[in-house]
Amino acid sequence: MVAGRGADAPSGPGPACPRGRDPQRELRLEYAQIREITALLRRRLAEGLRPADLFGFADNLSVRLAAHEAGMEGVYYPAADAILLPHEREALERACPEP
Repeated sequence: MVAGRGADAPSGPGPACPRGRDPQRELRLEYAQIREITALLRRRLAEGLRPADLFGFADNLSVRLAAHEAGMEGVYYPAADAILLPHEREALERACPEP
């Protein structure tokens, strides 16, 4: 059950999710991967990583962030959209930056 939504509110993948996808699980994995890359980079910098070696880590992080952004727009936002309450949608729209 989703907090604040009642017993019959969806708690798993919403109807907007492609078959077999679990946006909550995928999102947790996305963040875990980004945290792991960042932690590895911090450890390597503390060990004296040469600036030339930094490019591989930066590229890896860039690829992960790009994949994360694409996933957010293509899977996670549509999945959340299917279960948003009117006041939640209004709060998100108010928080949206100007184009």
